[in-house]
Amino acid sequence: MTARYIFTLLTVFLLVQPLNAAIFRCKDADGRVSYQDKACESKVGAVLQTSNKNASRRFFWRAVKQDKILYLLGSIHFGKADLYPLPDPIMQAYRKADAVVVEVDIRNAPMQSALSMAQTLTANNSQHQNPPLPPQIETTLQGFAKKAGIPFEVLKGQNPWLISMLLTQKFLQQAGYRPELGIDRHFLQLASQDNKPVIPLETLASQQVLLRQIATLPRELLFQQLMDQFQDNGDFQQLMEAWQTGDTDLMDRLTRKAFPDPTMEPLYQAVFTRRNHNMTNKLLQLEDGKTYFVTVGAAHMVGKEGIVKLLEKHGFQISQPSF
Repeated sequence: MTARYIFTLLTVFLLVQPLNAAIFRCKDADGRVSYQDKACESKVGAVLQTSNKNASRRFFWRAVKQDKILYLLGSIHFGKADLYPLPDPIMQAYRKADAVVVEVDIRNAPMQSALSMAQTLTANNSQHQNPPLPPQIETTLQGFAKKAGIPFEVLKGQNPWLISMLLTQKFLQQAGYRPELGIDRHFLQLASQDNKPVIPLETLASQQVLLRQIATLPRELLFQQLMDQFQDNGDFQQLMEAWQTGDTDLMDRLTRKAFPDPTMEPLYQAVFTRRNHNMTNKLLQLEDGKTYFVTVGAAHMVGKEGIVKLLEKHGFQISQPSF
């Protein structure tokens, strides 16, 4: 398991639209709404401006306590070439930093096709098949597989977390997004070029432990979360807008929306809350008297127990620069 595809599960589809692009909200003949980055085929549509010309903030913070400075950038793990260059205040913060802090240092992690991984696991698990899927879930999953261009048999025998990762990768690729253009990988590459130290907050081993913990949750619960996660394409557009404008409340609402049922709280706690506390504790332990550029998945920054609020509770002065 590589860190890259672990991230596709943990980031709740934090897509980012190029900063100079527009999104079109389109309706079909039956009135169903979809979102796309090209003009609607029919005349029933409206352009949603996401160019950020009028946006005053980004998913970017400055946290200061005594002589320790943390620049916090909410990361997206897939991107497009025209996402770059990033705004100058972000790049200035990177240049000032003594070290770059990331979730996991993935520079030496092999890039593996999620489809190849699923096919391998299907073969390896042929003697240990999961119970049959409930008819309603199987029908819905068949629709997702067709839309993603994946043979349904590849998904049918897999655990929900692997299905989620596989669908994520395919849908993102269809939309033109690539993992090698994600913000975290971008700054890891810059750190290598500039010989900046890289400090990981998590390890591949710790994320594999997380996946094992998730696998112990009720299978029906995981499948329900998967169904909810892929049903509403409209959330993708809202996630883009939240990231571009630094709207933490919207990002938090959309993140929680992926876990609508109280029975899903253990999954939310495992994926977000406990990890947010663990990552914050490691940030608190960083050496004083230095400046750090921290890039962590954007959904980990928000909410009452997100990294930004947790740092504030520990005495950091937080500001969200406008630019």
